[in-house]
Amino acid sequence: MNKNTRLLVAFLGGVAAGAVLGLLFAPDSGSNTRDKISYQLDKYLQKLNAFLSRSENSSEKYASKYPEQITLEDKKKAEELLKEV
Repeated sequence: MNKNTRLLVAFLGGVAAGAVLGLLFAPDSGSNTRDKISYQLDKYLQKLNAFLSRSENSSEKYASKYPEQITLEDKKKAEELLKEV
């Protein structure tokens, strides 16, 4: 690994360690913290659903002009990503 890669890995490791320690020593109880995280994830999921529906509408317009560019496989991949979130 070169110097920049090692620096990036060290930085990301520090960020991850800081996040874990922050959650462990947070003044809120575990159930409140989990509720907050769950709420935020639900909010992001709603935003992602809205984005995908807007993208689907615009992709249908694009597909009518360039049908060979849009495939069912791409749609399936997007749906799989949505399920994972």
